Amino acid sequence: MTRSARAAATDFAIVIAVMAIAAAQSWMRWLDPIVDTGRDLYIPEQLVHGVKLYRDILYFYPPLTPYLLAALTSITGHSLAAYVFLGFVVAAATAALLYFIALRIGNRLAAVTAAATFAACSVAGQSTWGCNYFFPYAHAATFAMLFFLGMVAALLVNTRISLIVAVVLAVAASWTKVEYAIFAPAVLLIAVLFGRVRWWILGAFAALDAAAFALVSFTFRDSDWLRGNVLPDVMMHSESLRLFYRSVAGFDRWPALLLESVAGAVAIVAVVLLLREGRVGVATLLAAVIGLAGIFFRPWAVLQLALIPFAIRRRDAPLAVLLAATLCTSSRVILNLTPVWYGFVLVVPLYALAAYVLLARLPRDGVYSERASRAWLAAFAGAALHSLVLAHGAYAKKTFPIETPRGTIHDVNRDRAAIFNELGKSGVRSLVVIPEGLVLNYLFEIPTPLAVYTFTPPEAADPRAEAAIIREIETKRPEWIAVLPRDMREFGSRGFGIDYDQNLRRVIEQRYAPVRRWARPGFSVLLLKRK
Repeated sequence: MTRSARAAATDFAIVIAVMAIAAAQSWMRWLDPIVDTGRDLYIPEQLVHGVKLYRDILYFYPPLTPYLLAALTSITGHSLAAYVFLGFVVAAATAALLYFIALRIGNRLAAVTAAATFAACSVAGQSTWGCNYFFPYAHAATFAMLFFLGMVAALLVNTRISLIVAVVLAVAASWTKVEYAIFAPAVLLIAVLFGRVRWWILGAFAALDAAAFALVSFTFRDSDWLRGNVLPDVMMHSESLRLFYRSVAGFDRWPALLLESVAGAVAIVAVVLLLREGRVGVATLLAAVIGLAGIFFRPWAVLQLALIPFAIRRRDAPLAVLLAATLCTSSRVILNLTPVWYGFVLVVPLYALAAYVLLARLPRDGVYSERASRAWLAAFAGAALHSLVLAHGAYAKKTFPIETPRGTIHDVNRDRAAIFNELGKSGVRSLVVIPEGLVLNYLFEIPTPLAVYTFTPPEAADPRAEAAIIREIETKRPEWIAVLPRDMREFGSRGFGIDYDQNLRRVIEQRYAPVRRWARPGFSVLLLKRK
């Protein structure tokens, strides 16, 4: 084995060890039994059984992910263990791409730091209700990021073959999650303008993307795949959705978050100045404080903008391409740059940018020495430890098992776990869960007869959406409906049937009769049967 091969093996051993620690302390405590994550667990299996996307079941993303998952799970099976395996493979591939990108434009220290930070903060982090790379809120997010990073890596290689690969991956990303249809060509354009990449890749992307659009339009010609699903009219002007994404981006509390970002940026610049003056000990201490306090990532909302003039003035190809990628993906969480909630995916390119700038680029420019740059390891290690500790505290509370045909998960709510264990044995053969809970349909292998499966304000509050749901219930006449509590404050709502979907609630009350009610102090479920 060559020296470089031994070095790479050592680095990957470090990254896998960090990933193993993150996974071990959270093992099978990732999945929430209600919120959001059931879509990509339930739909692929239905596709294998002959259901057609968009026509028979609603889906808010482009079609690549569910059909890719259907193909993969037809081999691995549809168990929780199979999805854990797929999540690990995607996470490991993402870490490898981060390593390659940082190594290609920086150095080995930057490469292993970027990949290890990702392993600690994103792979099995505690993201609100528990979404991460093992069970993301949407596999479209993790697949799109994988394709997107692959595109960036291929652009940095900049050979004819790699540019063809970049174009293919750009199209794959754009047909995985809709915002990447903007992000991918934007990065391709920056690579052409600043990265000495040939213009033909833009034409190739446009042609291949147009061909994909034609293919999708033909394949789903019997359904309103675009305006009814991927870009639904009933959601485009949803006030609850705007409120939700304002919170995701941090605009709901922008003064405090902006002040925190600026203060953190000042602290990072102070470390740079201390290292420049040779005061490595003080700089290391301050860097450690920045990382351990959990304020290392958010300042990059400001620092990214500060790097733009350097990339443009120097026509710096590596910095320009990587910076374009981070600006695109982090734009959705711009004032909330942390590896939690939506950020566990969207900040992934930032790991490479931060490691490259602090550990490779500034030493290369002579701002401080390469040896002094190691002080930044205290910041990255502190941020990783901070994330692992938060995750440990959150996952330690999830101790109550829910036994299902797919495997066992653990819940934070004792009463909810007990009720779901009983619900799984209720004997119903099909079930509509309101307002949300498709993950229950997956876990207990109980399909829903409806095309719509989520009744939260963004999907169901519009009167047109409510009317369509009522028509489908009247047409398909589902036998069983389970109504359970779901906190809707994130959408600015007091709850289903209270300040939205009152007509739907009345229809359910008229057409269905209560059969059983599970009521405990911490949770309740009402099971209804059609009269």
